[in-house]
Amino acid sequence: MSLSFSVAALSQADTTTYGYVNGTILETEISPAYPGGEMSWKRFLNINMKRQDTSGVVTVAFTVSADGKTSGYEIIKSVTPDLDNEAIRLIKKSGFWTPAVLNGKHVKYRNREEIEFP
Repeated sequence: MSLSFSVAALSQADTTTYGYVNGTILETEISPAYPGGEMSWKRFLNINMKRQDTSGVVTVAFTVSADGKTSGYEIIKSVTPDLDNEAIRLIKKSGFWTPAVLNGKHVKYRNREEIEFP
């Protein structure tokens, strides 16, 4: 085994997607989170949510990359098309998240958020 092979093997990134994948949960030490935690997330929703004529809870799945970028938005629990679209708009607008951590490294994570429309 040469030194260059060892260095290359060590530098390979973990490309596994953790979180909610194919009906199971692949655990990490720390799950992704909105910067500032739950209170900041609720404040963000309160400020940015466009009020709707319908109420309910929409569940959105999305990927948080190892650098915190969100992508791959999918409605898991729908209420109405308007609420579903607003829920996805909010996740997209939320910007970068604090990524999940496994073995001290940031990893890609398939996350779920329930967004309540009062």
